[in-house]
Order: sequence, then structure tokens, then C-alpha cells
Amino acid sequence: MKYNTVKTLLISGILCVTPFAQAKSDAPNMLGTWVGTSHTAVYGGGLHHPENASHNKINRQGKDGIRFRNVEFTYTIDQQDGRNFAGNSTSGHHSKERILGALSKDGKSGVMVAEHGGHITFQVNGNSMEICGTRAREKVANTTDAAYCTDFTRK
Repeated sequence: MKYNTVKTLLISGILCVTPFAQAKSDAPNMLGTWVGTSHTAVYGGGLHHPENASHNKINRQGKDGIRFRNVEFTYTIDQQDGRNFAGNSTSGHHSKERILGALSKDGKSGVMVAEHGGHITFQVNGNSMEICGTRAREKVANTTDAAYCTDFTRK
């Protein structure tokens, strides 16, 4: 009788722990270098969108100080713990902006925040990731209002 009780408790303990271990391993691997080009509506200047950028194919002038830009970004994600990850983003105008992220339970979408403010949502599918975000004039160092989406590919 005592043997069956110990056996039952042992099996119950294993069954309770297994879903937690499994959930952690179900998160997609976010590590690596992701490269993409943004589609951005921007007002003002700042880190990734300097106001003095010449008007050309990647920097088109709209009305009332609004510009439409396409900027190449690189996200280097070098830390991951289950559904959480961290790394840096860079563009041609700014380097090493810290990013932090969290994957949703389904492992296909989540949220990120950049060091200088803003809110980013994303969807990931293998080696492809689409991010969309906003950046508002919420900090002194950030003088840009921007809305953007970027399609990334892991290199």
C-alpha cells in the first residue's frame, strides 16, 4: 500500500511539472540577426529619422512637415529565456538601441519596447517577422512622432 502511494505521488508530481517545462520549450527561437526595411510615416526628427535627410526614394516629403520613409533596420536578438528576449536595434542613423520583448502564449505574436520609448507589436513565423509600432514625443531625446511597420528576415 505504501509503495502505491509513493508511486502515485511521484507520477502526479511529474505530470504537474511537465506542462510548465513544455510551455517554455514551445516558444520559437528569436535569437539571431533580423534585417528589414521600414514603412514609416514620421513627423519631426530624431534617432532614426533626422529632419535634415535629403528628399529621395527613401525620404519623401508629405504635407505639413510629415514625411514618408523607408529605413533599413537590423535587430540583433542575443538573449532569450522562454517567452522573453532582449537585444539591440540599429539603423543607418542610430546604433545600439536596446529592445525588450515578450512572446504571447501562442508563440506567434508579442510585444516589444525600445530603449527610447514607443510600443511595438509583432508576429513571427519561422525566419520571418513583421513588427508594427508607434513612437511619440514622450521623452526629451525623442523628438519624433512615427508610425511604422517593418518586415524582417532572419539572416
